[in-house]
Amino acid sequence: MAGSIPHLSVEGWIKNSEQKLLKLFEYFLTSEYSQTNIYFGNIASLKYILQNATEVQEIKEDISKSLYNMYERYFTNVDITVDINENGNSVEYYVNIVVIDENDNTYRLDKSIMVTDNNIKNMDELMSGIRE
Repeated sequence: MAGSIPHLSVEGWIKNSEQKLLKLFEYFLTSEYSQTNIYFGNIASLKYILQNATEVQEIKEDISKSLYNMYERYFTNVDITVDINENGNSVEYYVNIVVIDENDNTYRLDKSIMVTDNNIKNMDELMSGIRE
């Protein structure tokens, strides 16, 4: 388990568990799968999942797996739940992330990702409460 998350700002390294929880989710929303050659295949990217998965259930499983793999590097315990609400060509993915840090403190993040035709429709709402 790594302790800090690198951040390209004056903050430098993020050590606060609540900030790590939020920053990792921001990275998941904004990262490009192929943004690096060194870690190719290890970047958690919602955009990539939506571009490559064809079935709603597959997207759900990929979101859960990607988030779990990302968060487990920084927290001692991780629980990811993804629920689905389908409505025609729109799907809402309810993401619940619960993490426990090395001090046994629990943190929770609940977000709803609205997707229509494989495009995220509520990015501004998803980012609220994440960016400083």
